[in-house]
Amino acid sequence: MAVSDIIKQTFASGLIELVEIKSFDKLTIQQICDHCGLGRQTFYNHFKDKYDLVQWIYNAKTQRLFLEYECEKNWSATIRKIFYHNIEFEKYYFNISKSQARDILVNYWIEHTNDYYSKAIAYKNGAMNFDKQLLHSIQFNSYAAVNMSFKWMQNGMRETPENMAEIMINNLPPILRDSIYK
Repeated sequence: MAVSDIIKQTFASGLIELVEIKSFDKLTIQQICDHCGLGRQTFYNHFKDKYDLVQWIYNAKTQRLFLEYECEKNWSATIRKIFYHNIEFEKYYFNISKSQARDILVNYWIEHTNDYYSKAIAYKNGAMNFDKQLLHSIQFNSYAAVNMSFKWMQNGMRETPENMAEIMINNLPPILRDSIYK
């Protein structure tokens, strides 16, 4: 692993630990750096702010899941894995969802989900030339899926990942379902 990746992972682990015991909104970059034993300049060499670090954490932790989808092409299994990931970091995501970082993370997840749907459809159909109706369906469902996921987190993650995946899949509009499961 490259030194830059090790440093980013150190900051990520430190932030996750801190957010589990302290409000994200009250955390300073200096507190994150002190907790990690690294300097502020090192932080700013890798992240523009603590919100950028939150996005990096999600991307770094879930990137493997999306790569597995590319190999397996199993939409249901990938969705379940995402929910299991959220359970693994339950306290962190719960606290982030109650902070000022929520909107930034929601917007990032929506963008990421749009991309995920588009890639899944492209894998199944061999192209990313989508008509307007399919593009609107992708965007609408991305908003719904992300907000449903946040509601699930804020309500204590009572539904199992299997149930949540089933809910997500059962509520895909036909145009989207047909494009993914073709």
